[in-house]
Parts: sequence; structure tokens; C-alpha cells
Amino acid sequence: MMAKLTDAELEAALKDLDGWALEGIAISKVFEFDSYARAALFTQVCAFLAEKYDHHPDLLLTYGNVKVTLYTHSEGGVTLKDTSLAREINLLAETPN
Repeated sequence: MMAKLTDAELEAALKDLDGWALEGIAISKVFEFDSYARAALFTQVCAFLAEKYDHHPDLLLTYGNVKVTLYTHSEGGVTLKDTSLAREINLLAETPN
């Protein structure tokens, strides 16, 4: 198990996570795409990436947008698992289509 980040650790991590923000006990970000199909593809690739990490975000797909929400359920908050996966998802979003 990974320990929940302290407030100071979480604040420092968010400074390095472009676009991610604290939302309750989780961190979240909305990724915007020019079509539903591209947003759906991003969601699918996020799912495969999450399987690799054995850590599963909440993914909300709407037309052209995907909201990703991360927290470690067993710890009741954000851990290093979440911030690591958030970095990977940011890299994924930067990859050309």
C-alpha cells in the first residue's frame, strides 16, 4: 500500500502536474479533443495504461472531453500512484493523434 500524500506533498505535486487540480479527496483534469471518436480513443488508451499500473481512474467521456479523476480508494486520498499515473496520462494526451 502507498500512503496518502500530505497536504504539502500534494501541493508540490500539483505544481508539476499541468492542468490537474484537487477535487475533494481526488485530483482531476479535463482533456479536450476535437471529436467524440478521439476522446473515446483517449479513454480506451487510458484504460490500458491504468491496467499497466494496476490503478484505475474514474473516466467520464462526453463529446470531445474526457474527465479523469484519480485517488487511491484504499487510502482515501491521493498517493504517489495517482500522481505517477497523472504524469503518464499527461504524456499520453501530448502524443500526436
